[in-house]
Amino acid sequence: MGLRTRAKLIEFGYVPAPPLVAEKLKLKPGATVQRAVRVRYHENVPFSHLTTYLPEDIGKQCDEQELSETPLLLLMERAGIKVTSADQSVSAKLADTMVAPLLEIETGSPLLWVKRTVSDQSDRPVEY
Repeated sequence: MGLRTRAKLIEFGYVPAPPLVAEKLKLKPGATVQRAVRVRYHENVPFSHLTTYLPEDIGKQCDEQELSETPLLLLMERAGIKVTSADQSVSAKLADTMVAPLLEIETGSPLLWVKRTVSDQSDRPVEY
């Protein structure tokens, strides 16, 4: 999908991991993680809002510019990380006042909500 679409980076930085993120990435509470918020477009129409968290050592393998131009999976592969599995759940949620404008939809519109933990060949969580 990353090769047929483009992503716009909305936010980028390093933050203390929220409790759920620390748990999913198997990090100590408050460990530093890279947090990126992006909107994915297909034919200039926004269709996906993504918030990703990476452990700090993995996040430091790419910078803000690279994350704006290259799919995350390709950046991880380039850094020698071999993604081998993912655990995800899909549910529904309503677009809030922050996401709706980014997706150019009305607040309260129904959305699919995907939560995914991606792991590498050693079963280490590398993305949430």
